[in-house]
Amino acid sequence: MGQARFPRDRGQLTFNWALGDYSASVVGNHVSDQDGRFPWQGGDHHVASLITWDVQASYATPWSGQITVGARNVLDRDPPRKTRGNAAYDRQQNEIYGRVPYLRLEQDF
Repeated sequence: MGQARFPRDRGQLTFNWALGDYSASVVGNHVSDQDGRFPWQGGDHHVASLITWDVQASYATPWSGQITVGARNVLDRDPPRKTRGNAAYDRQQNEIYGRVPYLRLEQDF
């Protein structure tokens, strides 16, 4: 278990696939739990671990471009709240946006 604001483990696991003009990837993100005293609040707190998944798929166009569609935090996991005292999110370690879909267009000239 990590100390407050300093998780013991932080990791990423990536799976990539490609076939011709098509490709896809899945990324798992992990932040371990933390215990201790957070500087902006008095008292001890515990923040649980969090695992999120990001996905994307791409197509390489015939005109030297690429179209990508994806989503960060595709399962829309909320960051863990502190279990003791103030129930706020730890914004230092986790994003609070939830699912973030995106579309990216790239063009080589």
